[in-house]
Amino acid sequence: MKKPKILLLFAGGTIAMVNNLENTLAPAPYAEEFTNLIPELNDHFNIDSQFITSVDSTNIQITHWEKIATIIEANISNYDGFVVTHGTDTMSFTSSAVSYALQDLGKPVVFTGAQLPISHWRTDAKLNLINAMAVASMNLGEVVIAFGSKILRANRSTKQSESDFSAFVSNKYPFIGNIKSEITLNSFHKPRSNKKPTLKANFDENVVVLPIIPGLNPKHFDALLNSGVSGIVITAVGAGNIPNGAKTLTPSLVKATEMGIPVVIATQCNQGTVHMNLYETGVAAFDSGAISGQDMTLEAATTKLMWALGQTKDLNQIREIMEKNIAGELTVK
Repeated sequence: MKKPKILLLFAGGTIAMVNNLENTLAPAPYAEEFTNLIPELNDHFNIDSQFITSVDSTNIQITHWEKIATIIEANISNYDGFVVTHGTDTMSFTSSAVSYALQDLGKPVVFTGAQLPISHWRTDAKLNLINAMAVASMNLGEVVIAFGSKILRANRSTKQSESDFSAFVSNKYPFIGNIKSEITLNSFHKPRSNKKPTLKANFDENVVVLPIIPGLNPKHFDALLNSGVSGIVITAVGAGNIPNGAKTLTPSLVKATEMGIPVVIATQCNQGTVHMNLYETGVAAFDSGAISGQDMTLEAATTKLMWALGQTKDLNQIREIMEKNIAGELTVK
């Protein structure tokens, strides 16, 4: 039986750490050193590898997102699937961004990582990487995260634990599949296709996330508007509610609209969606020009706004993009 051909992209994180001569953790200097620690991989897959970065995922930049997407698009016809190793802390951001950058993707792009480095005797890295390779060989045509016992749509994922071996959840969308003695995909996944993706890997990094808290002073929001920011994601309370009382943000939202700065309203709730027509505080935000983030995660909404701003600076076009389902990141009503 022909072995699946997989391109493995190294993008840093705990998974790729090994013990150096000083017996401290450091990035593996060569991809071969990393894969040689898991001899089973070469028994079942034909693997090529490319190095992206060895940084802690806290230091991931949009240039890394662009590079990952560009390499995948350039090699789409040469491989059965793609696996990206990445730090868990920002994996949901990077994988969401890649899902937007590769339009009409027809092959699996599987992100994975680990809570313990591959050099640790109890590491989860080996099984996660083996399973990611298997998932990258399956009838799948989208960007996913394979981690622990679950396969998640990347732009529906959130990291919920800094130590649990099942680190990621998909609170607002079913899991794409399960990893048990057998790996199974459910009916929610996008199957493979012969489509060649269109690369749209431009992002605008000048996006800021502002959480709503009791007593938030509008002057801080106004300072953002005057800082050269391109867009703002507000994580509102409840169904997308924004203060409109003693410390109202309504004038600031109106100002943002007048300045052509898109403001996307997401919710701090782990479940549910934004309903800006449900309460007076939500209606006030909508009437001021804010854009509903619907049921997108913070990671998906933020990277989508960065991506939208990388395509256009026209506020109406950005609104259309944010309200449209691009890669399965929101529920179409």
